[in-house]
Amino acid sequence: MPPRALTLLTSLLLAHAAWAGDSGGVFGAVRDASGRALADVDVQIQSESTGARWKTSADQTGRYSVDGLTPGIYKVAVRMPGFRTVSKVGAVVDSSQGLRIDFEMELLGLHEVITVEGGGDPLDPAGGTSLVVARGSPGATLPASGPDYRMLFDLRPAW
Repeated sequence: MPPRALTLLTSLLLAHAAWAGDSGGVFGAVRDASGRALADVDVQIQSESTGARWKTSADQTGRYSVDGLTPGIYKVAVRMPGFRTVSKVGAVVDSSQGLRIDFEMELLGLHEVITVEGGGDPLDPAGGTSLVVARGSPGATLPASGPDYRMLFDLRPAW
């Protein structure tokens, strides 16, 4: 083997060994407020110095793990539909050991969702537009001091 190739190969092996020794990881578990494991939670880890991101998902037991992170400060966030997003900012990863971060996610409260779909009225030959009329909103029973802007919700189309 030519000396130049041997030098290059040795350099690459030393660089790989140095890189492998200077990496850490983040691992942990994701649970709900009752302590039950949450599966398929999206986990995102972002370096605060470079902005690089790693994404993974929790397994069926709620566990996640990301290895090969360079030492530094990271933000770890967990997301799942129906639950409040939780994050840990300033997580310090070093090369000597992994960093364990467990998360507890809480359910989002129930929200009223109104879906408005457009479409022509078969009985209206003009094909005019219609306004959404909202009545009985939760704020309608609250006392008002000053002008009452809630009356704007009672608009009707002018024909």
